[in-house]
Amino acid sequence: MITTCLLLVAGCESKPTNDEYAANFVPPTLLKRAEYETLLEARWTRLDRNLDGAIAQSEVPVKYAKRLNALDADHDGKITHREFISGSLARFDREDANHDGLLTNVESSAARTAEDASNNASSAAAVK
Repeated sequence: MITTCLLLVAGCESKPTNDEYAANFVPPTLLKRAEYETLLEARWTRLDRNLDGAIAQSEVPVKYAKRLNALDADHDGKITHREFISGSLARFDREDANHDGLLTNVESSAARTAEDASNNASSAAAVK
C-alpha cells in the first residue's frame, strides 16, 4: 500500500515541458564530453521543431532565450546546428575546470556562479 501511494504521488509530480527540458538542460553528476555530444544531438532535435537546420527566435523558449541566443555566433537571428554544437561544447570545455573531459556538477555550478556574477557586474555597470 505504501508503495502504491508513493507511485501515485510520484505520478503527480510536475514534469517540465520539452522546451523547458531542452533549453535548461542540467547534466548528470559526472558527464563525459562524448556523452554530452550525444545528448546535444537529442536536444537539437527537440529545439529545431520545423527541422530546417536552424533554431529560429520563434523556436527558442522565452525563458531561455538569452542563454540560447548566446550561441548565435554570427548574430543572424538563428542558431545553426554547427553554432549550437560548437557553442555548447565550448561551454562544456570552459566549465571543465581541470580539463579531464569529465564535467562534474561542482565544476558546472562554479562556472555558472562565476557567469552570473559577471553578468550582474555588467548589468550594474550599464546602469551607472
